[in-house]
Amino acid sequence: MDRYEDGPGRAGGAKTGASFRRSFPLRLAKSLRDAAGALARRDGVSLNYFIALAVAEKVSRLEHEAVALEEQAKQPTHTRPKEMNPGITPE
Repeated sequence: MDRYEDGPGRAGGAKTGASFRRSFPLRLAKSLRDAAGALARRDGVSLNYFIALAVAEKVSRLEHEAVALEEQAKQPTHTRPKEMNPGITPE
């Protein structure tokens, strides 16, 4: 797939290699924007880079959790630690 859809009839982004770039208006509470801006300055990066990295980290964590849950579900119940079995309280 060479592009992604951002709603009915709207193709998103300009393709650069394997990634897409596009403008994305983001509304943040002033306090959150100020805090993110301060942290970005402390790290010596732009606010845009800081926010992109935060989103990437969140997506990665959620994908990792989903894979871990799938793997856990594949294990036979008797081989899982007790705390992973519903209805069984650890001793």
